Amino acid sequence: MNKINVLAIKEGELIKYDPLAEEIEVNLIEDDETREETETIGYYAMFEYQNGFRKTMYWSKKKMLAHANKYSQAFNAESYKNIQDGKVSQNDLWKYSSFWYKDFDGMSYKTMLRQLISKWGIMSIEMQEAYTKDMATIKENGDYEYIENDQTLYEESIQVESNINEEQKVTTEKETTKKAEKVKKEETVKEEVEEETPNIQPVAEPEQKQEEPPIESNETNNTDDDFFGD
Repeated sequence: MNKINVLAIKEGELIKYDPLAEEIEVNLIEDDETREETETIGYYAMFEYQNGFRKTMYWSKKKMLAHANKYSQAFNAESYKNIQDGKVSQNDLWKYSSFWYKDFDGMSYKTMLRQLISKWGIMSIEMQEAYTKDMATIKENGDYEYIENDQTLYEESIQVESNINEEQKVTTEKETTKKAEKVKKEETVKEEVEEETPNIQPVAEPEQKQEEPPIESNETNNTDDDFFGD
């Protein structure tokens, strides 16, 4: 991933957002302190891959409030407005323990990135696992329990876990196929070598005939001289 960003858009900053071209035009407040104190009116998120693929998204704060109110059982939009307006006493704030109350912008950033990446992004296994575990506590049996009890997070996590299992399954199948092809290739090469090698039988050496030793004769060779004597 070449670039990724998420940003709260403050009142007076947004000039135009074109959802068709996915282009935003803003005039950001330069002073950080002034910008921090200015009311948020929306949220912008984008990512861009090194191959040039780019995706952006903009939600108004009204849309984000509706999303949190619908999917988080621990959040209520009307109660949030009362807290912002100072209508809830400090002694009663403990009742509103959801992170949506404590850090609405922070939760909105997470939601924007989830919506953007889960729909259009390509995540590695490591990123998918981090995405699944975010905002969750792990039970003794290994299941994830989401602090916000947000049905959207749960459904997205199930989809991500399914993607992880499917990706692992595909990887295992590819490795198995690779090994099988390698073994088959080795066997084929071995068979070809055996076919090309001539079957030469060793030539037996001729048996050497042993010469029989000369037979010594006991007969005396008497010559004529011996016969007649002196």
